[in-house]
Amino acid sequence: MNFRTILSIPSQTTNLSYKDKLMLLGSCFTENIGEKLEKFHLPQLTNPFGILYNPISIAQSIERLMENKPFDENELFEHNGLIHSWAHHGSFSAPSEKQALTNMNKLYLEAAEHFKETTVLLITFGSSWIYEYEGNVVANCHKVPEREFIRRRLSVDEIVTRYSDLLAKISAQNPTIHVIFSVSPIRYMRQGATENQTNKAILLLAVEELTKRFEQVNYFPAYEILLDELRDYRFFEDNMIHPSTSAIDYIWERFVETYFDRETQELLPQLEKLNKNLEHRPLHQDSKAYQIFNKTLDSQVLELKKRYPTLIFKKNEGK
Repeated sequence: MNFRTILSIPSQTTNLSYKDKLMLLGSCFTENIGEKLEKFHLPQLTNPFGILYNPISIAQSIERLMENKPFDENELFEHNGLIHSWAHHGSFSAPSEKQALTNMNKLYLEAAEHFKETTVLLITFGSSWIYEYEGNVVANCHKVPEREFIRRRLSVDEIVTRYSDLLAKISAQNPTIHVIFSVSPIRYMRQGATENQTNKAILLLAVEELTKRFEQVNYFPAYEILLDELRDYRFFEDNMIHPSTSAIDYIWERFVETYFDRETQELLPQLEKLNKNLEHRPLHQDSKAYQIFNKTLDSQVLELKKRYPTLIFKKNEGK
């Protein structure tokens, strides 16, 4: 007897490998997948503007990357002693304009270059609700009083129209790019369960239409995996909203088996074993045995880099 529904994910034309260059934009769930990609040393850049929740802010961020236009002081504002940008998450804010711009543009310039070579773009929609300030959609309210904004929910048509134009621009600049959409399984319960379902339904319907219109676009059902296949509060954090570590691990496994080619799937266990050794911290780090252990690790990293030159090892790369 089977006590849970195993979600059937259609085979995809997108076959990811360690050779691909990925960019991820969107909600907190994007961060979860980005961390997994980084853990396995795959070339990726996640949320260069910080966490983004609504489709319009994500679209604006992509357009900004395509423009190759760094931010300037005219795009900043002060609130509660910090300098902010309406295009960024609060993690980029700082006490001074100089520091704020440094925080924003350092990653922006890296991301603009990365985007030119991106082969796979992963976009995760979190919410169809937007906040408008002086006629513009903001990525983050930065604790400015809600009365200063117009809060409204996007329609399916608005999202589809905006992304139809955007995807056409992206394809014109990079004809070989693949786009994977997902809807964040993190629930937005501010106005109750019914509102959350309506909110997510809008996002799901918009993505469905985009996958029909564009051959290079497909959908990964992270939302359905957590809410239907796992379907149990033990797969949520204590707040009963965010997915637990085990849920994220499981969704990652489904992502790997859906998109990664065979060679990369076979490589990942090797990298996981190497990571455990890299994270090992002995009681006596000055011992001869640990020095030999480190040299062995250095050799393993260098061998992997030789076999798979696009892998990124930020630490313990060997000499």
